[in-house]
Parts: sequence; structure tokens; C-alpha cells
Amino acid sequence: MGIYTKKCDVCEEEMNKLSSLSNIYFLKTGVEIKCLNCDTSYKTNKIIAFLFFFYTWGGLWLAPLFLIVYLIDSFNFNFGFEVWLYAFLIYTIIEFFIMIYIPLKKNEEKK
Repeated sequence: MGIYTKKCDVCEEEMNKLSSLSNIYFLKTGVEIKCLNCDTSYKTNKIIAFLFFFYTWGGLWLAPLFLIVYLIDSFNFNFGFEVWLYAFLIYTIIEFFIMIYIPLKKNEEKK
């Protein structure tokens, strides 16, 4: 089992959490991933999805980005615009690790 895969509870097939690059940022907001074999869908807990929805769409994700820029600038490397590129790269790596370790559960559809 890979580090960015989830094993399907129904058919034991490996699903790729990184099937889309946008999953790095949006998987924690409640976006579903589906098993290609049995079409079972998985997503995060409702509370986690609710909190990260406001984190993502409320603009709160800018706070860690500015914090990373501040920390990089505090070392006096005299970066110009590149500091924002480095900060975004570090932020993306952090988001990638959140995506890897976020728990996914089978989505129970209401009928």
C-alpha cells in the first residue's frame, strides 16, 4: 500500500488519492474520491470537511503562507519575489502531507 493510496473497503482495490492535483488542496474540504473498480466513494469526516472548507474558501490559507514568507525573510537571504515562490512550494508540500494523512471514510448515501 502506497503512501498516497487508500484501500477500498469493498473490493480491496488501491485508490490513488492524488488522482487529480487539485486533491492536494481540496481533498480535505469534502471532495469525494471514487474506487474505479466498484464505484464506492470516500471522503473526509463532516466536521473536518466543514472546518477545512472555511479554511480554504474563507481565505484563512493565506495566514500560513504569510507566516512562511515572514520566516524565510527573517533569515535575511535578500530574496525578492522568489520568496513567494519558495513559500508557495513549502505550503504545497505541507498541504501534500495533510492530504496523505487525512482519514477518509466510505460515503454513506442517503436513500
